[in-house]
Amino acid sequence: MTIRTFKDYSGALVYLRAVPKDADGGNVTAAFSYWPTGGATTIRNVTVSSGVLASTLLAKTSLADGATYNWKVRTKDSDGAFSGPSATCQFTVDRTMPLADVDITSPEYPNYNDPGNPPSTKPAGTPGHFTINAKGNKDIVGFYVGIDNDAPTRYIAANAPGGTATITMTPTRSGPGVVSVRTWDGVNPSTSLDSDFSFFATSPGVHQSRSEANADRHGDVIGRTAAGDVCLYIGDGAGNFLDGVQCSLKIDSNRSGWLHVVRPGDWDGDRWNDLVVVEADGDLVYHSGMGAGSFYPNAEPVTSWDSDGNQVPATGWNQYNLVVAPGDWDGDGAPDLIARKTTGEIVLHRGNGYGGWADDSRPVRLGWGIWQGFDSIVAPDDVDGDGKPDLFARKSTGELTLFRGNGKAGFASVGGAKYKVWQAGVNVRQPSTTCDPASAVAKCPTIIDTLATTEQFTPICTRQGEYVGGNPYWVKVTTPRSKTGWISAYYADYSENQLPDIPNCTKPTSSTYTVWGVTE
Repeated sequence: MTIRTFKDYSGALVYLRAVPKDADGGNVTAAFSYWPTGGATTIRNVTVSSGVLASTLLAKTSLADGATYNWKVRTKDSDGAFSGPSATCQFTVDRTMPLADVDITSPEYPNYNDPGNPPSTKPAGTPGHFTINAKGNKDIVGFYVGIDNDAPTRYIAANAPGGTATITMTPTRSGPGVVSVRTWDGVNPSTSLDSDFSFFATSPGVHQSRSEANADRHGDVIGRTAAGDVCLYIGDGAGNFLDGVQCSLKIDSNRSGWLHVVRPGDWDGDRWNDLVVVEADGDLVYHSGMGAGSFYPNAEPVTSWDSDGNQVPATGWNQYNLVVAPGDWDGDGAPDLIARKTTGEIVLHRGNGYGGWADDSRPVRLGWGIWQGFDSIVAPDDVDGDGKPDLFARKSTGELTLFRGNGKAGFASVGGAKYKVWQAGVNVRQPSTTCDPASAVAKCPTIIDTLATTEQFTPICTRQGEYVGGNPYWVKVTTPRSKTGWISAYYADYSENQLPDIPNCTKPTSSTYTVWGVTE
């Protein structure tokens, strides 16, 4: 006779099973006897055909938690004769799940949540030894362990109930990591995880671009939740995040009061990327990067120097409704910041690469007039391949415009290049549904401003229209009085019919975001 105990690991059911046999065949009865140690015996009879599995269910309510039960079975044939009993088997009922509460230590990757631990200097890819301690809880006899995104499926037994076990694991990524543990009591795993042990694995390299946070050569994203949590999402280099939509590392909490957060690159010159923040009171500060995805919690003020050689912290940045970090905008090798006032004026603040401002800390005026019309301005680095950082600006209508930087603290085209007219009193004509598609004097009758030869205008975009003086191009411009309208390119003080590097005003037909093409 074959006997076995079967447990449904939902914890609700226990089956006693046996295969009773009789040489004469026919029906036989499996007589199951079970009893708690020191308790009364219960008998259950199950009739089946000879050689067929017999099973009896012991319901959860009939079994006492923590009790040890003994059981055996014998066969009765159709004539009422009994076989001898089987060997006695035992099982213990344990409905109490173990607690997921352990201590973890590692000499290679110390817990960074413990302020007494030194920072890790081991790069990702270096095996580490992690010792897990059940802290004397004798209900725990082993551990299921995982690292980073790996589920805790690796089992290691404790050296004694409530004792320790050491496992070797290798972090596969630089930056923040976590060890997750489920405890095991010999019957059940813990329902919850202990994921309190967090560590850092350094990178063998330095940051290659300002989009990196953990120096793994892949771009990362730093975002802020509605609750004010500042989260790092580590990129995998293939368009996804290592941890999906989950925060790879919570950098800081309760930061909903920050007005602006930007990533300028290496702001302080230590070769690790940093965060620059405009605080609620308008102070400009930075959090120095630690190189592996985290940042020092204590902010440092962004400073300049007064005439007496004293450091002066940057304040009053709450005057800006937008701040972007374009990288090295002025070409001096240090990262800079561009900010926009509520009036639409945008200014450049030149960094010195050591946590403060360049020698002349006064902002450089980059543009005005059109900039308040954009609901978003971003700095994606070099878009057009000329080695100089650029800007994208988007209107609420979805129009997206590329503003090309010249690498010399200005623009190569729209937004920075300014021109004069060679003839006095050039009329600036009001845009309209009849004027915009094909500009002409008759289609643009309303004059909203005039330009003198001493005045500069800012070109926005260009398109073909009525020929004036043999020139078919018209230019949409912003005047010094912040008026936006059309003039014939014939009057621009420039040797060619078209002004250089000015976007085409013709909107693309695609409904997706499209960079307006540059007319050569």
